[in-house]
Amino acid sequence: HIGGQLDGLAAALPVERGPRTDFEGYAVLRELRRGGSGARLFVCEPDDRTRARIGLAEGLVVVKSFDFDDGTRLAEMLRESRALDSARRLGLVLDHDSSERRFHYVMRYHDGVDLGTFARKLHEAAGDGGLDRERLVLVASLVRDLVATLREWHASGLWHKDVKPENIIVLEGRATLVDLGLVTPLASEMTLTTHGTEYFRDPEMVRQALRGTRVLDVDAARFDLYGAGAVLHFALEGTFPAHGVLSSFRKPSPECLRWIARRAMADFERRYASADEMLRDLDRAILGGDPAAVRPADLPSMGPTREVPEPPPPPDRRVRQRPLVRVTNWWTGAYELASERPLPAALPAELSGRLGPPIAVAAGALATLGGIVALWIWLSGSL
Repeated sequence: HIGGQLDGLAAALPVERGPRTDFEGYAVLRELRRGGSGARLFVCEPDDRTRARIGLAEGLVVVKSFDFDDGTRLAEMLRESRALDSARRLGLVLDHDSSERRFHYVMRYHDGVDLGTFARKLHEAAGDGGLDRERLVLVASLVRDLVATLREWHASGLWHKDVKPENIIVLEGRATLVDLGLVTPLASEMTLTTHGTEYFRDPEMVRQALRGTRVLDVDAARFDLYGAGAVLHFALEGTFPAHGVLSSFRKPSPECLRWIARRAMADFERRYASADEMLRDLDRAILGGDPAAVRPADLPSMGPTREVPEPPPPPDRRVRQRPLVRVTNWWTGAYELASERPLPAALPAELSGRLGPPIAVAAGALATLGGIVALWIWLSGSL
């Protein structure tokens, strides 16, 4: 599935049959709207022999065809062919072929709706009050799928370069990243370009491209993480982040998810170092089903996970919850602690710090009371 397929049947175009629409082993069902590269996109059904050869038991495919007679530029064709071997290892490309005038490759067809359309419909139904908890968990989970996919791509040496809601297909509560149009090997010696989609394209990538930086000389995987943060912002707000990391959040949403979006779009050196790091934060945010209950400080990227102390046993009628203060000498104000629940030999520092001030105040009050009583007895005797 490549960009342009995203609107499904609504984007279907009439197919003019001829040599440029014939692909051996594939029956063309419909043509999709063209993507930015100028290539033609066809939804096809493989025959049985081809299915066995490409290892696809069921489902349709998309054939992306670059034809010189249709105006395809050699640069566009070469850019997409460079990542072909890595894409095949990931299972993203199932088949490819070339001739003197044409080059094409084959991918799975992912039916569904793009995340842009999906999120906008959710926000239209929710209104200005923002998404409820169930839908917040859903959109965060879809972004989680995206980041998990990016982790796999980066580990295989690929950089997507065009992460945006329209390149994410939603079907049955899961998200699939599509479009190989700008995919680039992370080890490429080519100079960075400014290709990508505004508002989801990393401004730092544009700056580096204008300086003539090569792909292999920068951690280009972080450019994808910027896009993932922008997509998360979009999912929470229903609109694109017009000002990058400085984009405001106007609708109610959990602070931990906002923090993850901002961290992903932060300055290059301050953002997430890897997709795996961002993925762990997303998992922590949605694990319990209530992101609002998770603070930014609770996220794994904020430091070592702190141990949560075991909660105290529930109170009952036979056990007092607080220690009692028993006065042992009214004249001097001496006292001791007494409780039906044995106290530990040494209070933890954190707890003793909280008990110290109240006990000191109580002791002072009792000492004062003892002095008053003693004075009253002395005065009575003198009279």
